[in-house]
Amino acid sequence: MIRPSRRVRILFGGLAASLGVVLGVAALLAVLGGEPKSDVSASTQTTGTGLPVWVRNIPVRRPGEAEAAPAAEVFRPVGGTAIDGTLYMIDAVAGSLLVLPPEGGVQEVPLGTPGGGSLRAPRFSDLVATGTGVLLVADLANGRLWNYATDGRFLGSFLSDEQRRRSALGRPSGVAVDRDGRILVTDIEDQRVKVFNKSGVLVQSFGERGFAPGSFSFPTDVAADTQGRIFVADSENRRVQVFDSGGRFLRAFRDTDTPEGLVLPRSLAVDRYGLVHVVDTFGERVSAFTAEGVFVGSYGFGAGGERSLSLPEGVAVAGPLLVIGDRGNGRLVVFSR
Repeated sequence: MIRPSRRVRILFGGLAASLGVVLGVAALLAVLGGEPKSDVSASTQTTGTGLPVWVRNIPVRRPGEAEAAPAAEVFRPVGGTAIDGTLYMIDAVAGSLLVLPPEGGVQEVPLGTPGGGSLRAPRFSDLVATGTGVLLVADLANGRLWNYATDGRFLGSFLSDEQRRRSALGRPSGVAVDRDGRILVTDIEDQRVKVFNKSGVLVQSFGERGFAPGSFSFPTDVAADTQGRIFVADSENRRVQVFDSGGRFLRAFRDTDTPEGLVLPRSLAVDRYGLVHVVDTFGERVSAFTAEGVFVGSYGFGAGGERSLSLPEGVAVAGPLLVIGDRGNGRLVVFSR
């Protein structure tokens, strides 16, 4: 586990300031495939509000370092989405796509660089499948939403220049698709959630900077459930806020099994059973809640080095599987419900 002093040095740099140098991770040398280890079963806890159980780790190696995982400063798996059972995550430092197909194996695919002389080096923060086999990727550095093919090919901008101007999109951090196919985007520049239709037209915007219900301080991620509810990781307010499909505030929650509650909720996802999984980076665990905000339990903490998380950030869900970006340990960790 990373010591607190180091943790303070390296964590919110990913949200507050640009990385000075973009370093790559050359390859993933572990496999996802095969049956779960004998002490757990992929069918364990498949109904109700049971917590996921650990299945396996996928370490990330650099050339010439067969045994050493990369430091947290050079590996940052964020975001997550799924298409037909294949999981996709982004390494925000390398600017690459991590692909985990259902039949096993894992690939690292470089993402094509957006063109344009006025653009900065992209700083990807999240991605979502739009339902057409296309990945929509948020770029913090350029304030853009880019379309990519699953093989990493750059397909252009999701928003036209005029649509981007009208939406005042500043620094998109989290992206999701709701039950109606609308694109939900958290913007950490003006602290709002912006909702677009499939054509890129802004149809709704809600929130403001602050601490009151419905206000945000660094809303880093967003998710939606089958009931139309919208969940926002309100990171610096140390809570998750819940809204209806019209953007009306319903509730907020932050209480866990620790006295401090949520410490820095960075990412979240809703699984197929409706459980909300909140990746708490400084809490170094994932906390699970019902949609009504009732705490169910936490996992990925205090279970030994093999099964414990260090500076986790991203989460991807496909069926019973949840893959957590374990930044501090330089790996992806697979859990199953």
